[in-house]
Amino acid sequence: MQRISDKPTMLQINLLRRQPDSGPLCPRNEKKIGKSLEAKVSLSLRKEDAFFAELNREELADILIVSQVESEAADLTCAVVEPAQGAKCERCWKILPSVGSDSEHPALCARCAGVVRKLDVTL
Repeated sequence: MQRISDKPTMLQINLLRRQPDSGPLCPRNEKKIGKSLEAKVSLSLRKEDAFFAELNREELADILIVSQVESEAADLTCAVVEPAQGAKCERCWKILPSVGSDSEHPALCARCAGVVRKLDVTL
């Protein structure tokens, strides 16, 4: 794959998004996860794709429509999918360890609790 710029193209993003869903051992096929937001994805990225690792983890998780992402440099681009660790946030539906860390909003992750606090909304 040839890079046109340092920003990922939609083609590159779509190829990376499809990576976790492939193969007979995919946790979705094994019924270990149902929805993509129940997943944690560990990416091994080639040098050409390393700019994905430079993205903020939360942004990359949003792009891939999963709850958690880890990445590392490798010779071959591949993805390992496993169930995400933590509890489900009632606002964003991501499964994160930070859910319950805010005493004002115990059903929300830290990011959503901050947003709700700024909106001055009570759930």
